[in-house]
Amino acid sequence: MTKQRTFVPEDLYRLVLVGDPQISPDGRSVAFVRSHVEGEKRELRSHIWLVPEPGAPPRPYTRGPRSDSQPRWSPDGRRLAFVRQTGEGPKADRQIWIIDGRGGEAYQLTQMRNGAASPVWSPDGRYLAFVSAVDDAWAEAAEKARDAADETTGRAADETTPRAADEFNPVKPKTEADRKREEQRQRDEARLYTRFRYKFDHTGLFPPRRSHVWVVEVPETPPGAAEELPAPVQVTSGFYDHSLLDWSPDGRWIAAACSREDERRLVMDIWLFPAPVDGAATGPEPARPVKLTSSDGVFADARWSPDGKKLAVIGHHREFRGATLHRLWLFPAPGQPGEKVCLTAHWDRGIGGTVNSDVRPGMAGAGLTWSPDGRAVYFVADDRGATHLYRVDVDENGPAAAEPKMIVGGPREIYGFSLSADGTKAALAVSEFHNPGDIYLVDLAAAAGGGAASSAASGAGAAAASGAAAAGPAEIRLTAVNEGLLRDTALPEVMEIEFESFDGLPIHGWIMKPVGFEEGRRYPAVLQIHGGPHTAWGCSFSLEMQLMAAWGYAVIFVNPRGSTGYGQRFAFGCVDDYGGADYKDLMAAVDYAVSLGFIDENSLAVTGGSYGGFMTNWIVTQTSRFKAAITHRSISNWISFWGVSDIGPNFMQNEFGVESLWAGFDQLWERSPLKHAQNIETPVLICHSEHDLRCPMEQAEQLYLALKWLGKPAELLRHPRSNHDLTRTGPPPLRVDRFRHIRRFLQQHVPAR
Repeated sequence: MTKQRTFVPEDLYRLVLVGDPQISPDGRSVAFVRSHVEGEKRELRSHIWLVPEPGAPPRPYTRGPRSDSQPRWSPDGRRLAFVRQTGEGPKADRQIWIIDGRGGEAYQLTQMRNGAASPVWSPDGRYLAFVSAVDDAWAEAAEKARDAADETTGRAADETTPRAADEFNPVKPKTEADRKREEQRQRDEARLYTRFRYKFDHTGLFPPRRSHVWVVEVPETPPGAAEELPAPVQVTSGFYDHSLLDWSPDGRWIAAACSREDERRLVMDIWLFPAPVDGAATGPEPARPVKLTSSDGVFADARWSPDGKKLAVIGHHREFRGATLHRLWLFPAPGQPGEKVCLTAHWDRGIGGTVNSDVRPGMAGAGLTWSPDGRAVYFVADDRGATHLYRVDVDENGPAAAEPKMIVGGPREIYGFSLSADGTKAALAVSEFHNPGDIYLVDLAAAAGGGAASSAASGAGAAAASGAAAAGPAEIRLTAVNEGLLRDTALPEVMEIEFESFDGLPIHGWIMKPVGFEEGRRYPAVLQIHGGPHTAWGCSFSLEMQLMAAWGYAVIFVNPRGSTGYGQRFAFGCVDDYGGADYKDLMAAVDYAVSLGFIDENSLAVTGGSYGGFMTNWIVTQTSRFKAAITHRSISNWISFWGVSDIGPNFMQNEFGVESLWAGFDQLWERSPLKHAQNIETPVLICHSEHDLRCPMEQAEQLYLALKWLGKPAELLRHPRSNHDLTRTGPPPLRVDRFRHIRRFLQQHVPAR
């Protein structure tokens, strides 16, 4: 028998990733995003693929030069809108494209100066709403033009009329001359900021523009070469950023998320904007925007009921600050009677998936979907490390008829879903311990009746030794994108564990055993700590853990207090106490793992990223039991973090209860690993991205310099051209290089095999 291979870092180049499954309205076809690494530069490429019918092989549907994503079917299923990126760097351009439902050549629908994304079809399929940024210079000119409009006739200024700021006209495609001017400004002019928030990790320093919602008519047939594309109409205005959510069933309103409050406040509202389409603005007076929520919480997703009388909304009122679980609410639509109602007030789980994985290439996640009869809402939620598909029934008068019911579950992570128009079928994106992800088709009626894998297990406790969850009779597996690689690779056993922490609190997690595990042997082990902290480890694929198991290490990954999927009280458990009880939970995890008899307590390493990086730093200031520590995108000094992180002041409010740096200085410094650096005896590899704005590079530099000054063993690994998300969506060659350094450092200090 041929000996199976094990995972190697270069397998990142071989993995195929799938997500954002979109089932056609008739329930027969499923479009999805398929990503892989290609080219001499080994860059990630994405295209839309299609499974035309159950049992048919998947086939390429689009063939863009770089990235095709966000597929969205028209209501009649005859067309598919998607986002195509062309070019790279300063020449990168993302626009909305349309392709016939039967295939063929796609055509470009938008030519926005600052790109276009997030397409949402109108109910009649005649229009598309989308998001595109508007330069502040253009918005200021538009504001002046409105102020100067003829007050006698009430004539509004034409947003597309050339003005002094015509260089920034949002509906004119950016020319090569525009790009050169932009590059020159970036090179020769300083950036002036007056707003509180001026940077974000994935975005970088904010350019002087805001995201707005637009609407464009979609031609029935592709326009000819000489024909002009329809002119988009701007829906939202002002110096605010908007996220497009949904279109009302009657076509009159468009829902978007936007905060128009003081940027220092953690507030997000749902707004309803009149849709600028034929027949939408009915009534004696033009419709005005409506703020659905009350600027008293964070509400970031909304979907109209099929009858248009209410909206299902995800959000919360920050009762537990940054650890507050997302709830599902019903709000009456404009003109409808009633008050908002929380459908999940008594259900001790949060809406949405938060399970970690290092193979998610920025694909759209799972939101809310109504059943076509308006009597139920579907969503995903975490429970003990697994992410399930749930349904909550809605009474005619609004309140939930019962607690949410799991429809599709099992020991795995559902990270994307969509429903057919009649609500009988769902397309799912599913990951497992030993599978990065595949697309499934589920018969919802059979699943609700117990036919799917969901009925076999309510959480991760049913995980088999291999960690795989077979599809139930209600499920059809549509893809097997990594079948060859996984078949030829030796995979480790995953062992579920649960134990009591120092105060009796149950802590849940897993141990991934080394590949080729043998009873009676003792193995070196790595404690893996997730970020967040309000996320979770779970039944999803982690290439980093698979590699460690392949190298001969046991991997301990548990969910200490502060993690999600175990209820509100548990999620709040680390707030105001970073490095306290959560640290003790992790040490209890190591103690329990060692007690099982196959882990060498003298060969332990610890690693983690973001919050997990903070905790790695903190751990080695508190104990010398670990022989190696690898800290990624970490925090070493909460004092400087307050002022340099893109989320610093608000994060301090959420997690430490600190209203200002000056009021909480002593508290923050006491829990900063840098203060206790003289206690560190463990060799530390500090890995950090040079363009990280969440935990900026200076956090790594401070810790590294302190350790070198103190004569401690430390190494600094700086990742170029990458941000806080390097380990999940960063340039593939840098991720492979990082894996090699991890193995080198582990083998140097905690040798395996």
